[in-house]
Amino acid sequence: MNAALALAVGLIGAVLAWVALYVHWVATAAVLVVLVILGIALFMHGKSTIRSAPHESVGWLEAGLALSYGAVASAGACVVVILGILLAERTGWSAQANAIIGAFSGALTTFIGALVVDKAKTADADWMSAPIRKAFQETFGEGTFEKGSEGEYALNNISGDWGRDDRRQRAQEIAAALKDQADSP
Repeated sequence: MNAALALAVGLIGAVLAWVALYVHWVATAAVLVVLVILGIALFMHGKSTIRSAPHESVGWLEAGLALSYGAVASAGACVVVILGILLAERTGWSAQANAIIGAFSGALTTFIGALVVDKAKTADADWMSAPIRKAFQETFGEGTFEKGSEGEYALNNISGDWGRDDRRQRAQEIAAALKDQADSP
């Protein structure tokens, strides 16, 4: 999975560089802005569905965050590719020197991909868990669940980390608690 993530960042960065060089840099910027806005929209949609469909909202929240962060990482790879191309193109150096510049650019792109992969190992904690926990806790705030209830425990249990599996389990438990509240007189 991590290698696929690095490959995706590098390939998307290369495609964005191609668009910047052969279409227009404004098109690349527009694509990046659209991806980030789409990511934000997916996150906001997920946030708006937390109360009605807690379990399904987790997927929307994750997709929105992943798209936004992925667009930013791909922009970094795009910049490295463009800089490598421009450096090789403007120097007037030999074919061997240009090949070395190309290898250097590829190495930097790989480095950016590796950084993303390394961050992806902790991305769940750094990028996903905190915003999703906050969205759930803001939605259900104080008083939604009785103190000591299963819903309150799922929402505020400090022993869990809101990691991928944990937040899915929490969402299921919160959904069950909400159903129980709706069913009780």
